[in-house]
Amino acid sequence: MSYNSPMSTPLRVLIVEDSEDDTLLLLRELERGDFEPIYERVDTLEAIGLALDTRIWDIILCDYIIPGFDGMDVLKLMQSKKLDIPFIIVSGKIDESTAVAAIKAGAHDFVKKDNLIRMAPVIERELQEAETRRQLKQYIEKAKVLKSIVDRSPVIAFLWRIAGDWPVDFVSENVTQLGYTTDDFISGIVSWPNIIFPEDLPQLKIEVDKYLKEGALESTQNYRLYNKFGAIRWMEHHSRPIINSQGVVTHIQGLIMDITEQKRIENVWGDFVSDISQQLRDPAAKAQEEIKQLMDSLRDDSNSNRQTLLQLIGQNINHLSAFINNLPETYKIEAGKMVAHKEWPKSEAKNT
Repeated sequence: MSYNSPMSTPLRVLIVEDSEDDTLLLLRELERGDFEPIYERVDTLEAIGLALDTRIWDIILCDYIIPGFDGMDVLKLMQSKKLDIPFIIVSGKIDESTAVAAIKAGAHDFVKKDNLIRMAPVIERELQEAETRRQLKQYIEKAKVLKSIVDRSPVIAFLWRIAGDWPVDFVSENVTQLGYTTDDFISGIVSWPNIIFPEDLPQLKIEVDKYLKEGALESTQNYRLYNKFGAIRWMEHHSRPIINSQGVVTHIQGLIMDITEQKRIENVWGDFVSDISQQLRDPAAKAQEEIKQLMDSLRDDSNSNRQTLLQLIGQNINHLSAFINNLPETYKIEAGKMVAHKEWPKSEAKNT
């Protein structure tokens, strides 16, 4: 059943009340508060349970004393169904201590029947708070899903504060792949700069300072660090700044992935290419010299076709020799190594 009023807000309200006259008083007060009540009146626990199971309610208005049960029984019934509906006790026979006990048990507020002018503002407030709880619940569920995805992925999420030794405000639980725990970093027991390979730390600090000064939206660095067991691991680090309302960078959020195996493969292939290049270099140089000697010995040969063929062979051997000599550097460029090639660390453990 509904009561219609122009420009009013629809309100699905379950009224737990044994008095029809009191129900009409509640409905009139809701209309005065610019609500359009779509309601059902119930006065037995069976009817209440059925109404909760079969319909969606915005709010519950419940008398405290009803023949056969009371407001606490209704509250427990709603809670047993895992429902989050604003629950307001409306009674003329409830004392303050009973009302406080009901609120501690989970009721959201109480209104005395001789002061129904409070009811509309209370309902409006509770509807807003219920919406806030609903949005927060959705956010928490999404955060749980995201956390689950991150924790199962090889990518470690970090949040560093711009201060001192880059204190960590957040790190995903999958940091355990490096042997550490989240508490190691959050508590400050482990400092991020202290686990970075010493030769890589100065350049990393320069890049971070440059990145902050230039206001870049993102940055990528590759560097080595020590895991908790002292082994050296290569990491690829993608970072973005968090800027406050004053335009100041307060934090850096980072996604870090272990690329040790990728680096190992790159170095294996680099060594292989270098070996192949070295093995081909001497035969190519020898072929160049032999063609040159052959061309010198046939300098006075009148057969122009033979001279042209020898020149063409010589040019091709020169091109092949240049390719062989440049092969290692070409591989580095193709592998994304635009900087000077670093030797793979001889030691796989941190000196203590």
